[in-house]
Amino acid sequence: MGLATLTPAQTPAVGATYCAGDVKLVHQGAAADLCVAREDYKVANIAAGDLAADIERVTGLKLRVKETADGLSPHAVLIGTLGHSATIDALVRGSDRRGTAFGAYDLSREIGVSPWYWWADIPPQQRDALLIRTGRYRQRTPFVKYRGIFINDEGWGIRP
Repeated sequence: MGLATLTPAQTPAVGATYCAGDVKLVHQGAAADLCVAREDYKVANIAAGDLAADIERVTGLKLRVKETADGLSPHAVLIGTLGHSATIDALVRGSDRRGTAFGAYDLSREIGVSPWYWWADIPPQQRDALLIRTGRYRQRTPFVKYRGIFINDEGWGIRP
């Protein structure tokens, strides 16, 4: 199992045509598992649930969300924060809760779900397969703190 980190300047990490070594998020009617530890930060669990929902929005298939790495499918997504997930602690070092959530939401963006999905009713394009391409992808540190928008409801322009 490889570690994938993304950078916006690279070729998209998510594709629809399988190549040897790709991680099969959704392929030939089967969905991967998603693993996030219950004891991880609340934001990590929220982001994992949102990612699973986004993948279902795009493919119509629901990922099985598990709390331990026991019995995971061969192609699984692990979401976690160092020091708060035994599975992640066993694999890598250097994550924090904001980075954990950012990674999950960036994968949602890669599969085609806009952050505007909820606010602007922007439906994602339906796809039959989601595959993370083989390779090493780097992602810069997030420079925004929250995913979403702010509406100044005290401004006169929002009301007729």
